[in-house]
Amino acid sequence: INVFGKINTGQDPDCLFVWKIPPMYNSVLHAGKVSKAINECREMIPKKVCAEFKRQFDAMLNGVTNIPAAARDALRNLLYLGDPNPDNSIADEYVDFVMNICAGEPVDESMFVDGRANNSRGGEGYNATKFDEFWKACGEVLMPDARVEERRHSNVMYTSEVHSIPTLISMATAVLQQKIDDGKLEKMPSIPSESWVSLQFSPNNAHREAASRYTSRLQIKRAVQLRTLRKEHPDEHWVRALIRYYKEWMVELKKEYEGIEFWGQDDKAKIPIGEQVHISTGTRANNKGIVSANDENNLRAGDHDYVLGRIIPSVSLRSNIPQDMSGSFFVGDVESGYGQIFVTLRDAVFDPSEIFDHCAQLIDALKTKELKPTVLVLLTDGGPDHSLKRVQVKLALLALFRELSLDRLVVLRCAPNGSAGNPVERSMSILNLILAHTSLRRGEMPEWAEQYVKNINSMGALRQAVEKLKAKQQEAAKKKRVLEVRYNVAFVCKQLRDMAGIERPNTEVDKIVSMIHSFVGITSGQSSDVAGAMVEEDGTIRIHRDEFLHLNVLSSQLESISEEASRSLQDEREKSVKPVIDVIAERFSRLEASNRPVLVRPRVPTEKVDALHSHLKKIDNEYSPEIRNKADLTKVPSITAFFERHAVITPYTVDIIKCKNHPACCDELKTPLRVQQLALQRMPTPIKDPRREGHFLRRQDALLRFDGDVSAL
Repeated sequence: INVFGKINTGQDPDCLFVWKIPPMYNSVLHAGKVSKAINECREMIPKKVCAEFKRQFDAMLNGVTNIPAAARDALRNLLYLGDPNPDNSIADEYVDFVMNICAGEPVDESMFVDGRANNSRGGEGYNATKFDEFWKACGEVLMPDARVEERRHSNVMYTSEVHSIPTLISMATAVLQQKIDDGKLEKMPSIPSESWVSLQFSPNNAHREAASRYTSRLQIKRAVQLRTLRKEHPDEHWVRALIRYYKEWMVELKKEYEGIEFWGQDDKAKIPIGEQVHISTGTRANNKGIVSANDENNLRAGDHDYVLGRIIPSVSLRSNIPQDMSGSFFVGDVESGYGQIFVTLRDAVFDPSEIFDHCAQLIDALKTKELKPTVLVLLTDGGPDHSLKRVQVKLALLALFRELSLDRLVVLRCAPNGSAGNPVERSMSILNLILAHTSLRRGEMPEWAEQYVKNINSMGALRQAVEKLKAKQQEAAKKKRVLEVRYNVAFVCKQLRDMAGIERPNTEVDKIVSMIHSFVGITSGQSSDVAGAMVEEDGTIRIHRDEFLHLNVLSSQLESISEEASRSLQDEREKSVKPVIDVIAERFSRLEASNRPVLVRPRVPTEKVDALHSHLKKIDNEYSPEIRNKADLTKVPSITAFFERHAVITPYTVDIIKCKNHPACCDELKTPLRVQQLALQRMPTPIKDPRREGHFLRRQDALLRFDGDVSAL
């Protein structure tokens, strides 16, 4: 580079010019170009120095007073050039204003405002301004002690009292007016401008240059709401301690044995589907989407959120078991981790979440990865389809235990409102990546189906409409069978007459036809001939009989009733939603976690779910899928006895282990003998640590304390 200029001392500004030199150049030719550049710099120095002097003068004067820009320019011209208006570009009133100041003559004070009146140099002592009363009123608006709830003992703000600076000024003015009405103030104090109020905020980033303009007088700042608050539950600490016990046990067992798997399951928030217009998925975007530069309508969605249908992404996570407790229990890193995300999409209207389906999907995911664990740990939330208090959930877990032929099945659930501790929840943020900037609408249905759902406004009403239509279908199917018989009889009778070559009624043939009608239950009125009048050319009217015209009538009726019997609103609805499910599935499959793709699995067939029920049927022959409640357990005593012998159940755990004392109900253990003791180790329930207030015993201490105490395990 080349540098030319001068560094001045004192208050005179420096003037330096810097320009690049090409990496390869001819020194002789370049020397001439350098000389030319220096000459140009010398010509520019006076202009640049004058511009810098002008900028410094304007900044200094603006920091003292708020006079009009034209008056400021006239004063600068007078001081530097000796003439306030050398080029006649400034109005006479501003020139007179400057000349009167210099001559000591009276000036128009409305043009001269002392900017120091707004800061601590206002003449009323340290940090005093003429807006003191207004700032106090703002404090009462922003932090009213009377409105703070007793349960809120933290510095967390749960709601913003004001949404804009004009609102803050208006509310503070109302407080001042109330003080005047109460006699606490004599008159309305000065009210600052919106820009001056904004400068009393605290800067969001104190390290930026713009932060120097803020005074932090009001001790407030602008912020975006964070959705990070969670409801607390009294059991949450206890449950977290128990889950940690099991995690430590899994880490210890994984080092010795590869046949342990840790999985998590949960349903992601339902994805809305628009009916007539595209509806946004509701996923908040953290950035802008990528769209065509020539198309401004790519990211548009309906301006309302009414939806009739939704899609449920059921997520299963194969969690990583790290080498120590400091590692990741999510999917692990790229090199040593092995976790992976599995997703199944289902229609919330006709295929809601159900525990037997979840278990079947988990089995499908294990078989997809060709995994055959003997110890399986499953962590879920406490939703209706995973609540360990429900009999149906326990039965499904028992069927899962038998289907996989496990030596041990441990099912953990989080405390209420504590699902954030479930590693599968981290999968949701990954899936949200493709749902942001996305709007969905189902496909078109036949006209009759669109008219049928036109006035339906809820999923419950849609299900009821489907059931009503199914009843009409069954009635139409009965009518169809009757019409088919009548049509076939009429067709056979016509064939008899045609074979006999009879154009006019014949007694013998009529007898045969009547016998056929009588046999199938058709009355004479249902099979009567059809007559019509016809005018001949000579004007006479003759009666013409068409004995088989009713064949055409029956054919038309049969076609109409067949169409009605074949209508299925559920099938048409599922067809219209399937393209949306396919699109979301394709987009999910693009995602990765630690370089391992998200696997989108199809909905398992009903045969897989029936196989789970069959395992329960083998344990107790009286079992049926209708057994769902606690009162129904009396009907299946063998299943109840199985739970008593093999399972330890708490509100937050179900721990099923094969027994050695009853070979008739359990096959041999598949876990190697060297790790059986650790693999089948019962976990103690956490109790408070007397040496550490607010903490529970560590797992090793709990095991030593409860050694031999079966009731504590």
